[in-house]
Amino acid sequence: MAILCLGAMLLLEASLVAGSLSFVPPYQEPSPDRVASIVQQHAAEWQPVVDPLVTVAGGVQVKSSNVYGVQIDNVRYYYRFTKTFSYDPVSRGETDTYRLVTVIEPGSPFEAEIYRLD
Repeated sequence: MAILCLGAMLLLEASLVAGSLSFVPPYQEPSPDRVASIVQQHAAEWQPVVDPLVTVAGGVQVKSSNVYGVQIDNVRYYYRFTKTFSYDPVSRGETDTYRLVTVIEPGSPFEAEIYRLD
């Protein structure tokens, strides 16, 4: 045990001398406004290169972001249209446990919940 502690102290001292000791801040989730802005771009616009169509059950084609979500800072966010068909995991019945992040276009025909799976 004493040898292990001594080794750790020597490594710390070497890091301090070399100036390589750095502070890494804890991960912070993106703000709901940032998530809404990015996800809304996927929901509202078709970007064939970034968000190609995929074929789902019944031969229906939808944007891949509606099926697989949108990756933002290592977190995957999904959108679920509330007044029309949607092909996200909750709408497909794959899960009923999710965390609501925000709602975009509330009250409009294009209202959508943005959520993430826990």
